[in-house]
Order: sequence, then structure tokens, then C-alpha cells
Amino acid sequence: MAYLAALGAVVLAAAVDLALLPWISPSVTPAFLLAVAVAAYYGGFLPGIAASALSVVLLAFFFYPPTAGLIGQTTIFRLLNYVATAVGLTLIGGLAHRGRRLALAQARENQALRERAEATLQQLQSHAELARGGAEASSRLAAIVTSSRDAIVGKTLDGVVTTWNAGAERIFGYTAAEMIGQPIFRLIPENQHDSERDLLERLRRGESVEFGEAERIRKDGERIWISLSVSPVRDAEGRLVGAASIKRDITERRRAEAELRRHQDQLRLAHRAARTGAWHWDVATRRLTWDDGLGQLYGLGPGETVTDLAGFLARVYPEDRERVEASLEHALAGVGGLAYEYRIVRPGGEVRWLADLGQVGVDAEGRPIYVTGISLDITERRAAEERLREAHRLQAAGQLAGGIAHEANNQMSVVLGAVHFLLRRNDLPDGAAADVGLIRRAAERTATITQQLLAFSRRQFLRLENVDLNELVRAAEPLLRRSLAETQQLVVQTGELPGLVWADHNQLEQVLLNLILNARDAMPQGGQVTIETAGEGQTAVLTVRDTGFGMDRQTLQRAFEPFFTTKEVGQGTGLGLSVVHGIVAQVGGKIEVASQPGRGSAFTLRLPIAAAGSSPGVAMGSAAGAPPGGAIVLVVEDDEAVRRMTVRALSEAGYATREAVDGQDALDLVIGSLDVPDLVVTDLGLPRMDGYELARRLRAEHPSLPVLLISGHVHPDPPPIEGTPWPLLRKPFPPDELVRRVGELLAAP
Repeated sequence: MAYLAALGAVVLAAAVDLALLPWISPSVTPAFLLAVAVAAYYGGFLPGIAASALSVVLLAFFFYPPTAGLIGQTTIFRLLNYVATAVGLTLIGGLAHRGRRLALAQARENQALRERAEATLQQLQSHAELARGGAEASSRLAAIVTSSRDAIVGKTLDGVVTTWNAGAERIFGYTAAEMIGQPIFRLIPENQHDSERDLLERLRRGESVEFGEAERIRKDGERIWISLSVSPVRDAEGRLVGAASIKRDITERRRAEAELRRHQDQLRLAHRAARTGAWHWDVATRRLTWDDGLGQLYGLGPGETVTDLAGFLARVYPEDRERVEASLEHALAGVGGLAYEYRIVRPGGEVRWLADLGQVGVDAEGRPIYVTGISLDITERRAAEERLREAHRLQAAGQLAGGIAHEANNQMSVVLGAVHFLLRRNDLPDGAAADVGLIRRAAERTATITQQLLAFSRRQFLRLENVDLNELVRAAEPLLRRSLAETQQLVVQTGELPGLVWADHNQLEQVLLNLILNARDAMPQGGQVTIETAGEGQTAVLTVRDTGFGMDRQTLQRAFEPFFTTKEVGQGTGLGLSVVHGIVAQVGGKIEVASQPGRGSAFTLRLPIAAAGSSPGVAMGSAAGAPPGGAIVLVVEDDEAVRRMTVRALSEAGYATREAVDGQDALDLVIGSLDVPDLVVTDLGLPRMDGYELARRLRAEHPSLPVLLISGHVHPDPPPIEGTPWPLLRKPFPPDELVRRVGELLAAP
């Protein structure tokens, strides 16, 4: 039956995880660990081991592989971690189960001992009264005393031993010859002599002494524990002549009880560490019992208890009560197991998330008689899952924004190129020239917006260098003050930092300015903006705090979304905080925001400290230009319009050009050809073979062949070749810039 219960607990945990997988992924482990703990506690070691083995198989084949990518850990690592935890829970639960059984068995033994003692004493008194009745009765009494495995000891009212049976010899190690005539005090620890004297005095007064437990000393000096019963002995005339006691060695039971208490303490500590608590509900009496751990989860004060479902439901978040009641009713009806997540309201109004996993106990007819289970505080897990979902949502938005920006950059390259060629024409009417100028300004504005999208998607070019964060804040302070209104005050507090940060100086200034402008717009009636810097380990912390109207929870969740804004139409693009998020993430930092309506907002940036020996990584061309001189340039671009515009710009500058639509096509044109181009201009995002790989292979075949990389975004940054960064030209670019960069590369030694 215990194995079936263990199997049922694991199957129930698996069903719960499968049902809740879209919401609890990747945290599928707690339900199985709870199932293992329940199986071990109620069934013992072997059912606990069976539950552990079955849960390992289910996790290895059905749960861990699909979620390995979400938390960055391998299935083997997670299985080893789970097995270690499951073995610990099995050991603790099994020992607790064993201790509970021992305690119950000993309780039955104690009851039997009491009954036997009473019967024996009655027999002793009866035989003493009938001793003159014949030798047969005396012989029977002697046989009982002699054969008993318990110590049966007679003594005078002064404590001198008068009888000593074989059971006493076995328990205490003294023979009858060694003990008869000796004081009983030689068996009693010195600190308990006064208690023995009080006992003898009570016996002299004819009182009966209730059963108890006491410590005694064996002949070899070992301390043992005994259960003890003492009764006065009277002669045939009813005179009090002595006392008789029955003693049973309970040392092993006491050790087992101490071990049980130790493991119970460990279990309580485990509950406390895991923020769990146990509960039991009696269906017939409708009485609810909580352990101390569950009371702590609910924030109960000393002496405060919850004894029924009404008291429990009163602490459940109002919107979750109906679902909790329905889950309990379904479990009692045998529809399914008891497993659900819900919110509670602690004293003071704090809301926390709990997960309950329980099972229903039934009688022989299958009627429910109790429900027992465990509650787990999953507030942090739910918060982590929400952060993970938010990160995935922002990542998806960033990928979409990056894709849109990349395509927009390609099209703006074509528009700006066409505008460039139109404005060079001498036959262009004045009115048309003005219109073309408007087109150019609109294209340049669009290019600026695409750069902001690339910043959000973490795909813009960054000039990474060592930046003194405190110096940057102090240098930018005048500009930041001018950005605020007269009714707004700026306070700057710089602290000690662990070192320089590894970032793009200009982009970091842009981050600071965007946060200040965001704070300014949040305080239309005036207020204070505080900039603080501090160090935490190997991280520099920059905090911008305002006293504005703050954000509610819904606004806070969407604060970093591109194009999301709370301003009126036409008063912002909704990219300010998106750009901040993208720049901070691209340099390996993190940004956090805390805000409440009416209490302002605080943006905290955590930036990595530069490693020793870090040097700026940026593509730089030479300052000199060079005439075409009939040089041949190979243009590799998969977008036909961009390719045609690039070829035209180079052709009009006097270069001979060749074209390729992808990396493999370009490689085939160059490798093995006697007419090698003087320079290659290649896009990074190419089909079949990207621009990085093409450039690497071309330089391997022709080490002196210059290659100019062009792209609207770069991620990850192109690895340098022989310690020198690759030359990069960012889209959209005007034709003159392209021609200038090509000339510089051809003129370089």
C-alpha cells in the first residue's frame, strides 16, 4: 500500500507540473520533491526511494530537457542536484517514519508493561497473603519473578534490597549476592538521591507511586533509562513491610526518541529553509491543523491559530478563494489530486504566493476521511518567472525592432544615395531641389530613429573603452541642469567606485540624458532629481531618482517597450527608455526600476568594471584619402537596390566594380582568379556565407586584400584580425562617405 501511495504521489506531481508547465517552467522540481518527502514520511525509506527513482525518470525524459535552455543548466547537472536533494529528503522522511513507528510501538509496550506490572503486583500481594496456603502457590510466584525479563526488586522502607531476580541481573549487571542487603542508592545517580528518599517516605505513608521514567547506573558505570513502577508491600495482617518495584530498560527507546526529535528538528529546519509548512484537515470534524512552519508563512503571531476552513479562506486573496474551494471540492469528490497555486494576504496587507500539494485519505468504502498536504512559498519563484517572461517579451520586441531597423537602414541607404545623385544634377529645377531636400531630411530623421531601435535591440555599434563613471557624471552635470525646468532641482552624489566601467562614453552620456529627460517629464509641477554613484563588488551602480508622479504596475511592466509612452500624441517617440535598456544590456549591464504612483521612480544601472588591460575596440580608417587610380572594387550585397546604389557611387568616383549577391558567390569570383580585386566591400548579413566568414577566407587567401564591412547592425561584434579591428561602415551612409572610406583603405600601407 505504501508503494502505491508513493507512486500516486509522484504521478500526481507529474500531472500537476504538466498541467501548470506553461506557468511554472522552468521550476518543475518542487512538486516532485514534495512527493518524495510525503512518500518517505508516510511510507518509509523504500517507498521514498521508489518515489525518488520514478521522479528522476520522469524529470530526465519529460521535464528537464525542454526547459534546459531557459535556465542555462544541463539536464545531467540538474538531475544530480535533484538526486542529492531527493536522497536527503528520503533519509530525513524515512528516519522520521521509523521514529514514529518506534514511538508507537514503545507506547504499546509501555501500556502492556503497566498492565503486566499491575497484574504482577496484584499476584505478588495475592501470593503473599496466600503464602501460608501451600508450597505450590509460593513456587508459582517464584517462577513468575524468576522468568520475568523485567527487573523485579523488593526493598525495605529504608531502601535496602531484599529480593533481586534474573531480570535485574541482566539489566543492571549485579548478581543477587552483590545486591541483596545493599542500599538501592548504589543504582541511582547522586543528584537523584533526594527524589528516592521522597519516594520511600511516600511509601511509608502507604501511598502508591505512579509509573515514571528515571535514569539509573549499571555495574559497569553506564547510564541507562528505565520505566519504573513502585507499590507498597503488606503482610497478611495488612502491615506495611516493604516495597516492590518493576523496572524495564528503555534506553534504546529513549535513544530512538532523541534521534526522532533530532530528525524532526532537521525537518522543521528544512521546512523553514524551503519556506514550507504542513497542514491536516479532518473531514468529519472539519478541524484544520497547521504546523509552526505554515503559521510563519501566514504571518501568525504567538498563540494565534487557524482551526477551520473559514479561518483559512479568510486569509486567501479574495480573487483566489473560489478557485481554492473548487480545488478542494474536486479532490474530495475524487476528481483529481489536490494541487493549486494561490495568493494569501498576510497581516499588514503583504500578498504572497503559495503552492499547495496534498492527498485525500479514504476509508474502506472509499469515503474521504482527511486531507493532508504541504504548502510552499513560491513568491520568489513567481517573481522570477514574471521577470523571465518580461525578458523574453523584451527580447522578442528587440529582435523585431532590430529586423525592422536593419531593413529600414537598407532602404534609407538607397533613398539617401538617390537624393545625393539628384542633388548633383545641374538640370534639377529649384522647386524639385527643395523637395529633394525635404526627402533627405526625412530620410536622415528615419535613420536616427532606426539607430534608436538598434540601441534597444542591442545591435548598434559601440566604442567600448574605460570610462570613469564619476567623471562622466560631473562633466555632464551642466548639460543635465540645463535640461531641467527652473522648478526642478538636480542633486549629484558620487561615491567610491571599484574601478572604471567598460562602456561607450557617448552612449553612456545618452543614457544619463534620457533618464534625466524622463524624470523632467515626470515632474511637471517641479521636484528633485538625484543622481547617485556607488560600488557593489565588481559592479558600478548608477541611480537616477525623481520625485515625480511615478508609475503604476501596468506602466512599470511596459516601461522599456519601444514606442510605448504615456505622453500625449506627438510629444515623444516612446524610445527613450528603450534606448537606455538596449545600451545598458549591450555593454553587459543591468537596469532595474522601482516606482509607485505618487512616490516617484528610481532607475538603477549596474555596469561591469573594465578588466585589467582592456583597450578600446573600434574600427578606424586612416585620415588620408587616395585617388581611384583604376582600382577594382568587389561589391557584395544581397539587397539589389543597395548594391546598385553602392556600385554607382564607386563607378562615378572612377573605380572599376564587380558585383556578387552573397558570400559564396564572392568567394568563387576571387579564389583562383588571376584578376584579384584591389578591395572588397561586403555586407555582413549575407545568405549562404556571412560577411565575417567571407572576409576571413579572403584574407587567408590574400593577406594584403583590404575588406570594408558594411551593415546596419553588428551582433556580436566582429572579431579582430591579428589584433586589428575590421573597418566598418554603418548604414545608412551617403555615397561620399563610402567613397572616402574606400579611398582611405586603398591608400593605407
